[in-house]
Amino acid sequence: MATAKQILAMDEEQWLQLSEQEMRKATKILVDVAAKRVKRLEQQIPKLGASPALATVDRGGKFTTKGKNLNQLRQEFMRVKGFLQQYESTVKGFKTIKKRTAKKLKEYDVELTPENELRFWNIYRKYAELDNRTNANKDFKYTIMREVVEYIDDDLDDDEIVEKMGAKYNADYEQFMQEQEKSHTDFSTAQFFTD
Repeated sequence: MATAKQILAMDEEQWLQLSEQEMRKATKILVDVAAKRVKRLEQQIPKLGASPALATVDRGGKFTTKGKNLNQLRQEFMRVKGFLQQYESTVKGFKTIKKRTAKKLKEYDVELTPENELRFWNIYRKYAELDNRTNANKDFKYTIMREVVEYIDDDLDDDEIVEKMGAKYNADYEQFMQEQEKSHTDFSTAQFFTD
């Protein structure tokens, strides 16, 4: 069987052609690698905080191939592959991300102190579990990070901060969508053709 590196390099056409038995073997190899990474990351939480990559595990549960049919194996394959391809899924990668993030946050005049750094990463991870935009949009990610730092000094626990941020960004999104809808209804096609 192929190595984890070879399996990760497979394109969609290749892995879709795998039989159920081959898919189970390939996924199992990736699951074993991912389990080791998760364990290492979890061991580092007291020193480094929680890696945002762990949100993948938190959302979907422990990686496994047990009791899964071919389609479920394909879904698990994609989930574990996504986790393994995240730079911060390794301790070294997470340390690098933390350094880059601290540097980037300084550009926004936000500085993490040793006292709030662990809490920052734990809150950010909890929020990332709830809102996929933090993974898809770098600008939004740094907006959220700045917001986390601002809330850390409040007398709120981590879950209250996450809840408050979620409510704020959901309200902002709702308002944005209403404004978009209004701007579309205000547009008159008659004006367009007469101008």
